[in-house]
Formats: sequence, C-alpha cells, structure tokens
Amino acid sequence: MERLNVKHRKMIGMAAGLIQVCSSPLWAGEFSLGVAAGGQSTLYHDVEDQNFVIPVLGYEGERFSYFLDTATFVLMQGESGESRWRMRAVATARIFDQPNLRAGLEDRHSTVDIGLDAGIQGKWGSLSLEVLADALGNHEGGEATISYEYEFAVTERLAITPSLGVSYYNEKLADYYFGVRPGEARDMRVQYQPGASGVATAGVTMTYGLTESWTLVGVVQHMSLGDELADSPLVAEESSTTAVIGALYRF
Repeated sequence: MERLNVKHRKMIGMAAGLIQVCSSPLWAGEFSLGVAAGGQSTLYHDVEDQNFVIPVLGYEGERFSYFLDTATFVLMQGESGESRWRMRAVATARIFDQPNLRAGLEDRHSTVDIGLDAGIQGKWGSLSLEVLADALGNHEGGEATISYEYEFAVTERLAITPSLGVSYYNEKLADYYFGVRPGEARDMRVQYQPGASGVATAGVTMTYGLTESWTLVGVVQHMSLGDELADSPLVAEESSTTAVIGALYRF
C-alpha cells in the first residue's frame, strides 16, 4: 500500500551514498538522472499487484538534497568522536493511488509530510529518527520512524546495505488510510476505526558502480503491518514486498 498505494518512504532508497560531491557551499552540487523498474505485492482487497517504471531525479548539495519524492535541508551537523551526526528538515510526498475497484469509498488524497530527521553515523552503521506531520491537512496525522542500516563494502564497486525500520502511525494517520467510515460500510465491509499502530520494514540495497558516472541499484524491501492496520476490512494481506532495479547517471 505504500508507494503506488500509500507510499512507503525509502522503499526505493537509492539516494543514500550515491551523490556526494559538491563544488561550492549550499546550492551547487551534483545531479543524477536515471530510471527504475520494479514490482510490489498489494495489501488491499480487489487490487492487483503492481509493476512500474519510473524516472529518477536527484540532487545533492552541501545542505540541500532532493531524491525521487523527498527533499531535505541540513539544519545542523557535526562530529562526536568517530561518529558524524546531523539534523535535517524533511519534506516528502505521501502518494495514494485510489484503487478503481473499491466502490463506495470516499477519496483518500495524497499529501506532503514535513518534519525533522536526526541521525548519527559511524563504523557501526547509521541510526536515524524521523518525525513527520501532514502539511496539507488531508490525514492530519503524524508518523515517527526509527531505522538502522549498515553498509558492507564487498568490493571497491559493490556495496550491500541491509536495513531495518519501525514506524509509528498515530490514530489520525491510521484511520485515514485504513479506516472504514460509517457511510462506506457495506455487508462485506464493516465500519472500522483503527487505533494507533505501526509498520515494520526490512530490506537490502545493492549498489554497483559501473563507471565514475553510472551506478546500478537494486532494492528489495518487505513491510509488515501492525495488528490495528492488518485487521482493517480494506486489507487482504498483512505484508507486502517490493523489488526495484535501476540505473543512475551522475553529472
């Protein structure tokens, strides 16, 4: 349900580590263009698994960066011993594609979530905490995510990065995308108002540098819904797997 249904941010987490060089402070930096293709198993009833091909655009400056559907601005950064830390402002799209087969449901809209991301990185890996809220007043809810990843440099060109994450959806966010309102209830779809719940993710990202400019990226991620979300009458499967492969050109 996330991305292509309700977006699961970082599902296509190709940005990390791919574009780092910047020639002057703040705005001057490096762009990347590419294409990605993949598939995602669905969570919803009456919705088929999805295949997609999408263009990829990225930019990385000293403080400002943009990749795919997320923009960040570094507010503070520094070093503590052998670890580096940073705090960023984040704006990211939460994309919802209204399924055509879900007759009798009111529209749920895409939105933009904004918030803060704090993280620390060292030889032991990277740990981050992100807190977001609805900027457009659609779901009017909030989400907090803690995630960890560790990069294994297999060769000079090949890197494999497993990751784990847990997201907390507050009641408003959970109800907007997983609830069944009184006017939407049917014989086969009872009224349902989930409470706050969570989503767990586990994935792996693989990057391979073909040349100084070209990079191949592969991502596989599995997500599992918490009980309050999985029990929704809208949900057919309590988990979903996404696989993506893409190519990026840096310039």
